[in-house]
Amino acid sequence: MSIAEDRFQIKSNSYHLLLAAYAVMSNPYHIVLQVDQETATTWSSCEVIHRWSRFFNQPVIISRFLKGECTTPAELKESKTRTAII
Repeated sequence: MSIAEDRFQIKSNSYHLLLAAYAVMSNPYHIVLQVDQETATTWSSCEVIHRWSRFFNQPVIISRFLKGECTTPAELKESKTRTAII
């Protein structure tokens, strides 16, 4: 299995994506993914954040949300908005 194939598998498992097909060429690669919505809709906001944070840095507001430091309505609204985007 190539490095690209390993990465596809790791990320698809982390995000509950079904890896339908892929083609690894000398420079580009192409992938066909399907979201496993049945599983993904059961995740809490914290679960989504933890999975996303395996590959990306957390915005400060998200780090504060996970620590329970978001106390104002504006902070809570922003953290929920960001979590929905993730």
